[in-house]
Amino acid sequence: MNFYDFIFKDFCLENVAIITKNERITYYDLLAQINKKCEIISDTYEVVILPVQNSKNMIVNLFASLKKNKKVIILNSNIEVASIELKGRGLVLKDDFVTTYESENEEFTKTINEISDINIMTSGTTGKPKLCPLSTHSIEERVNMLYEGYLKNRDKVIEGLVFPIFSITALTIQVFPTLLKGGTLVLIEKIEEIPHYLSKFNLDFLGLTPTIFKLICSKNIEIFNNLGNLFLGGEKIDFPIIKKISAKLTTNVFIGYGFTEGGGMISFGNIFEIPENSVGMILPSVEVRIKENKRLGELEIRNVGERDWVSSGDIAYIKDNYLYIVDRKKSIIISSGKNLFPSCIKDKVLTIEGVDDLIVYGIPDFVTGEAPAMDVVTKMEYDTFIAELKGVLSREEFPRKINFVSSLKINNSGKCEVKKI
Repeated sequence: MNFYDFIFKDFCLENVAIITKNERITYYDLLAQINKKCEIISDTYEVVILPVQNSKNMIVNLFASLKKNKKVIILNSNIEVASIELKGRGLVLKDDFVTTYESENEEFTKTINEISDINIMTSGTTGKPKLCPLSTHSIEERVNMLYEGYLKNRDKVIEGLVFPIFSITALTIQVFPTLLKGGTLVLIEKIEEIPHYLSKFNLDFLGLTPTIFKLICSKNIEIFNNLGNLFLGGEKIDFPIIKKISAKLTTNVFIGYGFTEGGGMISFGNIFEIPENSVGMILPSVEVRIKENKRLGELEIRNVGERDWVSSGDIAYIKDNYLYIVDRKKSIIISSGKNLFPSCIKDKVLTIEGVDDLIVYGIPDFVTGEAPAMDVVTKMEYDTFIAELKGVLSREEFPRKINFVSSLKINNSGKCEVKKI
């Protein structure tokens, strides 16, 4: 059984599979579109490359390729086809247009035999494009976990999809489990349309980044009471703030942690049932450890049954099988030889009443090497803010530069844009 057959094994042809702004697509229509797309995928090539396109076409093209037993490479939005490290020929499939791909760069190291059935081309933790093969059996385990735990006994499942399809979160937490259940995917293409879809549909599940969640709540928190279950992930979670907001809602709020190179979700839990500041309980389908067996250090994971450990690029610790993410390794500010974690500084500043949000980042400093800086969203007077800041931060943590901003920048994935100096 290939992955296509694994997903499409239990559904009603008349049920609605996908809702877009202009279409309601039944499972009969979806399978017909997949079969039609199969006709234009040549049997000659082993690999199909999927550049960014609208969500419906991404889904159709993905499953058509899998049905044809191709190895699929899904491109992140900031990755060009030419960045693929692949020896051999493949097809590029965008919407209904098919072109041939053939690598001519002798420095490319990946061969077709080294990639999996599903692969994501991502910028990764280093910022450099790299190919992440996703083990099919580990994806199936994660999908089955969500299906058995949250979807199996439901009469229906209507999932709002905001995360882009090239996201591991969208695939393993939303697209695959929902279609396995025979449920409906509501494709929300623009962030500003989320409130409209929440009011129009009785969504059972929705996934958002914490940044988008906080932004919508600042304008209309009540809209989330139309939602059954909310999943927050994709970036660092301000646990106390998210928990405080969640307490005002009737919606079940779940948080989790995962990354592409690790094959998807690694920890998961209801925000009211997990310890403060954790990102949930570690899933049984993965093994985790801290590098060099330290109490605090870089998190490494491997899927059960696999040989290699994968570095996450995140500094973390584990307690009672709950995972705690401290910060990104590359975000650490090294000041006079001391490691300063931007997220820890941020958490302290957010305890000041009147501070709505902020980002903390490092800037060059002639004396210390690096020093903290911050962009702050607040209506406080500058002198008042400085006085409050002195009460919560140590001398080493105190910023050399402070910018008052009206809002924080959000990237195409709905995450708060990390500032790099």
